[in-house]
Amino acid sequence: MLTQGDIDALFQPMAGARHLLIAVSGGPDSLALMVLMARWRAARGSGPALSVAHVDHSLRTASHLEGAVVAGAAAKCGMDCMMLRWEGVKPVTRIQERARDARYRLLVEGARRIGADGLVTAHHAGDQAETVLQRLAHGSGIAGLAGIAPWRRHEELVLWRPLLDVSKATLAEVCRAAGLEAFDDPSNHNPAFERARLRHFASERAQLGLTDATLTRLARRAARAEAALAAATTAFLTTMNVSEGYVGAAAPWGALPDEIMMRALGLVMAGLNKDAQVPLAKLERLASRLQAALACDENLGATLVGCSVRMQAARAGRPAMLSIQRAPPRRAVRPLT
Repeated sequence: MLTQGDIDALFQPMAGARHLLIAVSGGPDSLALMVLMARWRAARGSGPALSVAHVDHSLRTASHLEGAVVAGAAAKCGMDCMMLRWEGVKPVTRIQERARDARYRLLVEGARRIGADGLVTAHHAGDQAETVLQRLAHGSGIAGLAGIAPWRRHEELVLWRPLLDVSKATLAEVCRAAGLEAFDDPSNHNPAFERARLRHFASERAQLGLTDATLTRLARRAARAEAALAAATTAFLTTMNVSEGYVGAAAPWGALPDEIMMRALGLVMAGLNKDAQVPLAKLERLASRLQAALACDENLGATLVGCSVRMQAARAGRPAMLSIQRAPPRRAVRPLT
């Protein structure tokens, strides 16, 4: 069971917030989050105002009953509860993904409505482990293996996930000890969803050493490595005075480790094309081609996500030059008459 010292440590990073909105689905994880935050606030005697929001996705017949239970539990904890409903025609494909998008949209709108500066969700160690496994299975890089971030900014809000190192079993015990009735979403056990399939084999993967604790530790270490790589990439681009694209000497790029070169290319292209999602595999191939061209002092020409990457080999005392710019628009092909 969590001690008061454990609880204080979990929520201390949020102590400077003005008003926190807690997302509570009615499951044991989010109900436990609400209980723990109420205890934290009571022990402090001061600090952020706390409110609760419940999203009714209207995907199940009795979903409105969960909202009533959440509202009653929030009242016991001394918190107001905001009811948010996902209106309109529901999708028949990518249901979980679209429901998640709708949930966050409604929660962010709700937070703004009450003037909250933080939104808190109950993602726990099991969620983090499943996220790392999903991304590992999909061939993710270091950034993906860092899993769910403990916090991130979303415009004027901070999205907090303080329970990423807490097990689901611990949260279920908190919920039971508080005497709260929790709901179990049937989709959590539906094998049509990837997370449910990973959850089903939790004991088997644990026997192989892929426990929630091991995978959350991997996420923390990957996040640390990701932060270092991102800082090194930013430092290089700052030194090179890169802003809108790049035109200049190629040699400094050739001195970069492959990972930093790849990230620098991606950041420059993303800056040129604000809507660009640069595919990792294509970025890796481009960085490899550029490294080879630099090593062999050869010309290079490539286009990716609307950006043109050109290298001119060294000639007659002129150093090799690299250009990363927005690609010119393609000419329209006139139909034959």
